[in-house]
Amino acid sequence: WGERVYSELKILDLKTGRLRCVGRGARYAAASLSPDGTRLVAVRTDENYRHALLVLDAATGAVLQTLPNPRNDFYQQPRWLPDGRRVVAVALSAAGKTLDLLDPATGTVQPLLPVANVNLTNPQPWGDYVLYNSPQSGVDNIYAVALRSGQTFRVTSRPLGAYHAAVSPDGRRLALHDYRATGARIVEMPLDPIAWTALPAPALADAPQNWQIGFQPPGSSVQAGIEGLHSLVLWLMAMVTVFVAALLLYCAWRFRESKNPKASRVSHHTALEVAWTVLPVLILVVIAIPSFR
Repeated sequence: WGERVYSELKILDLKTGRLRCVGRGARYAAASLSPDGTRLVAVRTDENYRHALLVLDAATGAVLQTLPNPRNDFYQQPRWLPDGRRVVAVALSAAGKTLDLLDPATGTVQPLLPVANVNLTNPQPWGDYVLYNSPQSGVDNIYAVALRSGQTFRVTSRPLGAYHAAVSPDGRRLALHDYRATGARIVEMPLDPIAWTALPAPALADAPQNWQIGFQPPGSSVQAGIEGLHSLVLWLMAMVTVFVAALLLYCAWRFRESKNPKASRVSHHTALEVAWTVLPVLILVVIAIPSFR
């Protein structure tokens, strides 16, 4: 019990190859360098499990500011916005996760998404948006939330998942891990909000909820096709069930004993037998065509 473990921060200068250590003897994690390279924002957890976001001097490691955290939310993956004034971070509490926008100058905290049981990771500020990862549609993909309106968008729709988005220095392209059956590949795509899919509302869960009837929003075109085929088969089943039930009720009423004391001995009807053979075949063809797509 006498062992003490620390987590220190190190900064690597890519030009000179020099490695500097800042924040010795502390417990820091998930550090992010400000756009001008003069400050760091990092998460610190003390011996009493109190969590805090700290702004540090990148040269000396001195603590410049401790951001307020009255609810003791566990902050993850803080990132500076391009303006260098505000910070966005994943906030984890007993109620769930959200993305918080924090202003060190004023100490204000603005939740960008409702607190919900939705996994959120890797926030990446870009312009008036914050990109983030979430499996809210059943498949991990990249989403975005507008800072001003709170509107959420689906940025990628990869069938097996897209992860670890990174914005290019010129702000025009997005690099990401595109997961495939043969493994992950690093791909690029243009950053164009016009091509994004606007979502009707922020996700409140990344798993089905109690008493949920419909599917979650599809995370890929493959899932959308599966849902469309499911809906088609469901409606066909419902129509066949209603038709057969109505036919049974009609036959029971039409050929009841009081109305037909003498039973008919007709055992074959060519047209009827052709109909009940051809119609099921046609129904199966209707089901089969979209299943091949």
